[in-house]
Amino acid sequence: MSAPSESDRFLARRLGVLLDDDRMRLRDLDVTDLEVASSQDAPFAQALLQYRRETLDARPSPRPEQTERIWAGIEREMEEPSRASSPDAPREDRAPRRSRSTVPGRVQWAAFALLVVGAIGVTWFVLQPDPLREILVAQSGEQVQTLTTADGSTIRLRPNSTLHRVEVTGADRYRLEGEAQFSVPSRSTIPFEVQAGEARVTVLGTEFTVRTWTREPQVYLSEGTVAVSHVPSSRADTLRPGQQAAISGRSITVEEADPASFVGWIEQRLSFTRRSAESVARELEQQYAVDIVLPQSIRAETISGELILEGREQTLADFAAVLGGSFDRGQDETYQFSSDASRP
Repeated sequence: MSAPSESDRFLARRLGVLLDDDRMRLRDLDVTDLEVASSQDAPFAQALLQYRRETLDARPSPRPEQTERIWAGIEREMEEPSRASSPDAPREDRAPRRSRSTVPGRVQWAAFALLVVGAIGVTWFVLQPDPLREILVAQSGEQVQTLTTADGSTIRLRPNSTLHRVEVTGADRYRLEGEAQFSVPSRSTIPFEVQAGEARVTVLGTEFTVRTWTREPQVYLSEGTVAVSHVPSSRADTLRPGQQAAISGRSITVEEADPASFVGWIEQRLSFTRRSAESVARELEQQYAVDIVLPQSIRAETISGELILEGREQTLADFAAVLGGSFDRGQDETYQFSSDASRP
């Protein structure tokens, strides 16, 4: 059962108003409200409408004299403490005070409404899946960090990347933020999985690279075979060595790729062939944990070359030279590019 809808909340507010209004009875709740809300697939409204039709609407309203007798009985049970403490005190019948009007039908409606709301809330809470437990495995700094797992897999984390192990049954699953290369020895049973946003890579023995700093997760396969899937839609595709996959929305795009553009960072090189200046800037942002600001006119410019990933300042100076300008360093690790042509 789903959480209470807007129609449910509207009816709950109406119930609260009626209970606080001395002049109205809960049976005065317009049945049209219930029918409209019920038609909108609101479980609370459907339950109330069914209850009203089966009970209150089928039951005749009490006559005035019956109501008075009911109130007289309630009043006798609610005598003042001083009178109740004296067993010999005379009992007097008197008209009840009606500072707040309570009619049996209203009480039943309110109790039933609370039961329905409570059932909806409890069911919604119980059906929520428990979040998977994650354990931080490694968080790289300014250098490539190499890890070896218990099964012999080798993981190389690109600088400023984070790797978590996700505790699930039936798989060795990791969640990556940033970029990493995985070398997984052949296995016959439990698969090795890497979660990257909404993408998941499943292997039984291979070498591949996953990156999440791009607009959409990307996977490059060096050896073996991997299955790449879009988790929400369950769409999947298989890669061959030398291919890359980009997961965008519900689509998976597979194409041939330049190996150096995916694994060059392991050897402290950044190779790019006919790539946009913006995509190279995004990769340098991942490498050095900085923000790079390029003018709109420069972002789509296509460039080719190779940068040596040495110190941050030197690499950014080399990148600026490729673009024909320089970077001005501002606050919060932000680098603003200016072309030589725009400088006085």
